[in-house]
Amino acid sequence: MMSYEESPIVKGVLFMSSMKCQENVEQMVMQIRVQCARENILVEDVAVEHNLIGDMDMDRPVVKSVVNAIVNRGYEVLVVRNPYDVTEDAADWEKFVGDMADMDVRVYLADVGEFVGRAYEE
Repeated sequence: MMSYEESPIVKGVLFMSSMKCQENVEQMVMQIRVQCARENILVEDVAVEHNLIGDMDMDRPVVKSVVNAIVNRGYEVLVVRNPYDVTEDAADWEKFVGDMADMDVRVYLADVGEFVGRAYEE
């Protein structure tokens, strides 16, 4: 594990669900990567779901694929813009965050610039 300014650099994966055009998505990804670098999160992989129908069920295949990548590649942080990239259901979001914590994976919310625990004052 590397460190920068006395904080360890952690490996992360960015997941976002969007209907925006490719150029706008790429711009958002670049901005989020820069933001994460300031927090010592090295975003090593990006998964973008082009979600035309607005399906926000947590059981959709792309969310499962991201979780599999977290497990198989040893990511320490999942970066999302906000909870709605994963699900629109509050109870499902809480369970998802709990499942990530059980796997020693922290969830970083780019829209608020904080890890979930700090963002929700848990």
